[in-house]
Amino acid sequence: RKHRVCVHKYIQLTLTPFNVLKRHFSEILDVVSEPNRLANDLWSVDLISNVVKDNIITTASVPRYEKASKLLNEVQRSLKANENPETLISLCRVLTNQNNSVISMICKTMMKELGKDLK
Repeated sequence: RKHRVCVHKYIQLTLTPFNVLKRHFSEILDVVSEPNRLANDLWSVDLISNVVKDNIITTASVPRYEKASKLLNEVQRSLKANENPETLISLCRVLTNQNNSVISMICKTMMKELGKDLK
C-alpha cells in the first residue's frame, strides 16, 4: 500500500487516512455546528455505531464541541484499525453535505493530501 509523505519543518509524516484526519481534527471540530445532524449522517453511511449516534443525540447537556469530538474520535478509531481511504472519503462526503464552506475546504485539502478526489 502506497502512502504519500509530507515533510514538515521538524518531522516527516506518512499521510495515511488516519494521519490526514488527525492533522485536521481540531479544524473540523471548530466548525461543526450541528453534531446531532452529523451523528445521523455518519450513522447513515455506517461510519459510527447506533450506540454512538444515540449517545450524541440524547445527551442535551453535552457541549457541541464535545459531541463533535466524540463523533470524530469514533471515525478516527475506525481509520486507525483499517486504514481504508474509503472511510475518510465517506467522512468527507458527509462533512461536505453539512453545507459549511470551511468544512468543505478542509475536506478538499484532506483529499488532496491523500491523493484522492472528492466525488
